[in-house]
Amino acid sequence: MRSAQVKKLLPEVFQIASGEGTPLMALLEAMADLLTPSLNALDRLETYFNPYQCPEAFVPFLAMWVDMDVLLEQTTLGRRVVSTALPTGTGRMRALIAHAAYLSKWRGTTTGMLAFLRLATGVDDFSLIENPEGMLFHVKLIAPARLHPFSELIHAIVAREKPAYVTCALVFNDPPSTA
Repeated sequence: MRSAQVKKLLPEVFQIASGEGTPLMALLEAMADLLTPSLNALDRLETYFNPYQCPEAFVPFLAMWVDMDVLLEQTTLGRRVVSTALPTGTGRMRALIAHAAYLSKWRGTTTGMLAFLRLATGVDDFSLIENPEGMLFHVKLIAPARLHPFSELIHAIVAREKPAYVTCALVFNDPPSTA
């Protein structure tokens, strides 16, 4: 917004008094400069609500809207720290936000947990065994060994997605050897 546009919003007496080189005109120019970032953001407002187009700094805010901000919490040296991205990257968090409605539909199910894990890690090699060895209300999640550095994230997803009465054991398997 230019100072001339701001000037038109003023009462007529101020418009008359705001000639070139006057303190009021300098104030209007400063006001126009202050409005520019806000107006630029408003011009592309729809991008802020699209997880794939929004600025990286806005992703945690969108995650909060769809109740995924708990995944951004990590434990470092015994202290809880809120991060701005998943350990697997911001792109993974963007995908989780984009699929939040689908994931909430399947929450508490095997389908939902596996879909959530695949989106959060980008790896499809998860398997889930229900009631292993006759243990009722227990599941065994088998994850690829290469995801061991992300075990805290996987535990957080499992705790979030499994029913409260179900226990879960996370096992990392080594890739099969090709001999």
